[in-house]
Amino acid sequence: MIFKWFKNKGSSADAARDAAVPRHIGELWLAIQETAEREDSSWSDRNVISYYHEGAEAQKDILRWLAIYQRSIDPGHEFSFPEHHPRHKGYCLVLRHWPSGSRWEAFDDSNWERIPISPQPEREDLERKLDQLKG
Repeated sequence: MIFKWFKNKGSSADAARDAAVPRHIGELWLAIQETAEREDSSWSDRNVISYYHEGAEAQKDILRWLAIYQRSIDPGHEFSFPEHHPRHKGYCLVLRHWPSGSRWEAFDDSNWERIPISPQPEREDLERKLDQLKG
């Protein structure tokens, strides 16, 4: 078995995957930061490490960005929003609880990215905005 590992160690597929895998925690945080910036350009002025400490909802975003990053390295990586979240036309609707109040946000169920619609206080308002976006 170990000989097989050494034999395949030099393959170009392994080398490409190994180059994309972070070597230390700093590189991992940088990858999460870049993922957040791709989703929303306003993250170029913010820091995901500091954001992580803002509470449970922030930590959920970090884990979601980490899952998006993991899928970029391994297309077979599985992630999904919990089944208890309602869906609307291919979007997952999530009620998020922030210190400033609860708001509904939409995420693309296929790639887990947040939909660029401002969070809404009511689910029906968010569904209406999504209908306008698709229509």
